[in-house]
Amino acid sequence: DFEHSDRDTSDSSMAATLESVGNRIRNGELEIVCVVEGIDPTTSSTLQARHSYTMDDVVFNAAFQQCVSRAADGACEVDFNAFHEIV
Repeated sequence: DFEHSDRDTSDSSMAATLESVGNRIRNGELEIVCVVEGIDPTTSSTLQARHSYTMDDVVFNAAFQQCVSRAADGACEVDFNAFHEIV
């Protein structure tokens, strides 16, 4: 809330509930934006990706399936079949 950014939110009665957050997203009062930034190792150019999430994308009280593990040689392995799964 930019307008009231000086508001003291330490009071637990001000804490947002999952239901209130869901209602605000559904009513267009809140948006979840993810920005990822990196540097291309070949050209040293800065790259950015941005995505906005809607209520159809959000799942409350869930977690992502583990998709990263260590191989026997110590390298990281990513299971892209489990990448978008939630539990």
